[in-house]
Amino acid sequence: MVKYGVVIQLYKTTAEGIRYWQGWDEESVIVIHWGILGTQGEVKEIAKKASYSATEFLRKASQRPRDAGYQSIVTADREDFVLLYPTDERKSMRQQGIKRARIEAIVEKALGWTGNGSTDGYDFKRGNTRIFCKVINSQIAAGSIIPELRAENLANGLICGQRQSAKSMISIWPTSGEKTSI
Repeated sequence: MVKYGVVIQLYKTTAEGIRYWQGWDEESVIVIHWGILGTQGEVKEIAKKASYSATEFLRKASQRPRDAGYQSIVTADREDFVLLYPTDERKSMRQQGIKRARIEAIVEKALGWTGNGSTDGYDFKRGNTRIFCKVINSQIAAGSIIPELRAENLANGLICGQRQSAKSMISIWPTSGEKTSI
């Protein structure tokens, strides 16, 4: 399992869309990742050097995008995105947990590598599994996640959308604009 150290995420709205710049400390390298929100963008890996810390390197590396108008977006200001899918009561809790972990890993990868956010927990409630995410843009998140879940045959019965309250969301997929209980 990869352990990440320092992570910096910066964003800027342009005529092309929302641009992202991310940098993180990953074991023996520093990873710099940038692009347009919802795309996989470009990646550069830089070998760590003993002469400076990852924190110092990323602080310096992030200065150029900051000077160009990129800013951080605190987690509290991100959109709450929810994936809701029915729990199969015929399956054991272990089997349901394996499926949830598989879906959560796909979602985490799709969001992270398109600059749009990350998963933020899950629960099982009223015959459904809910996976919660913090994202920059819910529409773009759905567009990144759904093809990945479809490719793994995991989109059947799935509803996803932007959370409106503790009990509801506005659906984005498979239909858009419907208020749905979560």
